[in-house]
Amino acid sequence: MRSLESRFIDHYFTAFHTLHYTIIDGLCGLVLKMTSMSLCDSCYTEGKQTTVLKYCTNCEDHLCNDCADSHVRAKDFKSHDIIPLTASIVTKNCSDHSEMPIDYFCTHHDVLCCGICVSSGHKTCQNVMSLELASKDVKSSALLTDIRQEINHLTKTLNQLNHNRQANFNSLTKKKVDILQQLSAIKSKIPEEKNDDLENKLITELTSLQMKHKAVINEAIKEIAKLLARLKESENKICLLEGNGSNSLLFLTLHRQAMNLQRFEDKVRDMISKIQEVSITLEESRNMSLKPFGKVVTTTRPCEIQWNDNPKKLQQAQSIIDKSRQIVGFEKESEITLKSGVKYELYGVAVTRDNKLLLSNYQYQHPKLFVYRDCKDFQTEIRFSSRPCGVAVIPETDIAVVTIPEETSVQFVNTTNFTLDMKVDVEFNCYSITAVKDQIVVGGFSRVKILRTDGSILQNIHFPDSRYPICWRILYDEVTRHITVKTDYNLYCIKSDGTLVYTMDGAGIRGISADQQGNIYFTHNRTGNINRLSPDWTISEEVPNKNHGLVDARSGAMTFNSDFTKLFVINKIDDKSVFVYKCIY
Repeated sequence: MRSLESRFIDHYFTAFHTLHYTIIDGLCGLVLKMTSMSLCDSCYTEGKQTTVLKYCTNCEDHLCNDCADSHVRAKDFKSHDIIPLTASIVTKNCSDHSEMPIDYFCTHHDVLCCGICVSSGHKTCQNVMSLELASKDVKSSALLTDIRQEINHLTKTLNQLNHNRQANFNSLTKKKVDILQQLSAIKSKIPEEKNDDLENKLITELTSLQMKHKAVINEAIKEIAKLLARLKESENKICLLEGNGSNSLLFLTLHRQAMNLQRFEDKVRDMISKIQEVSITLEESRNMSLKPFGKVVTTTRPCEIQWNDNPKKLQQAQSIIDKSRQIVGFEKESEITLKSGVKYELYGVAVTRDNKLLLSNYQYQHPKLFVYRDCKDFQTEIRFSSRPCGVAVIPETDIAVVTIPEETSVQFVNTTNFTLDMKVDVEFNCYSITAVKDQIVVGGFSRVKILRTDGSILQNIHFPDSRYPICWRILYDEVTRHITVKTDYNLYCIKSDGTLVYTMDGAGIRGISADQQGNIYFTHNRTGNINRLSPDWTISEEVPNKNHGLVDARSGAMTFNSDFTKLFVINKIDDKSVFVYKCIY
């Protein structure tokens, strides 16, 4: 039985939250009254400016009263839920437990929670804080800045796309005028009366094609206008809450906006991929006696406006994870299925500062570096002249470095525009690579070399092992200047002059990576577990790992992302997927 004191506290907090959210409801009403810039989506596409009062939760459309009434009268939309706009400004209750208010924020999972969520799904999370504490500095947070930048990025792209569609629409009008003049010139050379019917048929075909393509362009223009209006409304809402709302209300709104903006981004990217630049021309007949005039030809090409990812990703309002905190466990989050139709022999893995996953394919037929946007969706691939092996990213830059063993070289890659930069000959077959702010370290047959980030060689280190092993994996501690190397036989720690510091059996070790405290993490073929080795190499322990997913214990290279919230491990069962783990602190 729960104590009387516990029940009293529950009753007190229920009453408090009721009062708290009554105040928030009043504020939402104030925000609605203050904004005359929120416009009905349906009216806006028809050139009208009608104040929005309702919201369809199914279509995500903002509607005036008249359009809301028409919406639910339509046969296909009878079951849709239309709610007052005040309720759509921000959802104050939990999405999973609608009767419960949002009281907490889990920084580990980056989610808003109610009391039930915390007790059922976040018991082991050590970074659950109250909504009041989480939102304390939201008005000066990176989250607010980043969402504004993302809105600006989307708005700029949509404006460019709108200009492109308007230009294509106008060009079709001009093309029709040009073709009619062309027909007139041809007709003056062929005065037969029978050609009038052929001319009229050609003009009818031309008009039909023009109207068809213009209708498609008009639909795109309307959709762009609708998206721009929604972005403007989001921007206005944020501005109003920043000036007049509480921290917690703004925090809730920003997190909802972050999810909405991701959907916006997907929609804009999809729209751009489907848009075609259309042109109509008259191809004159070579034999006027057989086929007078000619035929109308439609040509298309991909839209000249290309989607470019916003380099600034949305961040939490909280500060970056404290470097003093240690990872206490891992939880399998997902499995990235790789692009089909490729022969894989994945060797290296790295993550850029803008969250692109890089995978090097050490395979003869497909010597490529594969790029996955947001560490989940295939984006592009970069082909090399020879098989790429190890890959690393130079911290705080957009440059990756890749080893090319067969060319005894290190290739620099621009991860913003996916182009190859300079290539540096390191004069030995280099396989492994790692990078810190000012140095690059590569390993190969019994040797390790340290390079500057401009490609010049700083140091040549001969390896302290008489068996001439290959340095398959390599790490570099910027503070101690110690280098960790994984060979066929052992795991070594050496100084920059080649002096041996530590060694241990490494025959079954596959991938290795290091956290912010210098702990070394590795996977082992015999167990399939993720293990941790302390910086002084005195403690080697298995890290708790829920649903590890390392099938048959066959894992490959591994790496943390830039903020050490996730760990990526190549699945070597069939080389067609990558495991993603959340780091639990």
